[in-house]
Amino acid sequence: MNRPIGYWIKQLDASLETQLDSTLARLHVTRRQWHVLNALKAGPATPAKVRNILRPFNSGDGPAAQERDMAVLVRKRLVLLLDGGLTLTEAGSALHAEATALVEDTRRELTAGI
Repeated sequence: MNRPIGYWIKQLDASLETQLDSTLARLHVTRRQWHVLNALKAGPATPAKVRNILRPFNSGDGPAAQERDMAVLVRKRLVLLLDGGLTLTEAGSALHAEATALVEDTRRELTAGI
């Protein structure tokens, strides 16, 4: 139990990420894919703009992983690629809303009492 505060912060962060991954898995979407949906909620964007928005969430996976996530969302018909831009479909908007509600519920549960 006598560990530095940095250790406990990393443990907490890992627990939070695991819980969010589990929450989003119920909707068959990864956290990174949910980040793409979030980026597109504000409106259409080019893949380059989405990559730039998501740069802080990269986790060392790089742009190739982001490209795969965008491609998966297009294949699932949650995102439409039209004239070089990405936009949410109706199904993508609905999934985003459902995922956001679940994530907010999970965050409330995880932070209760803090």
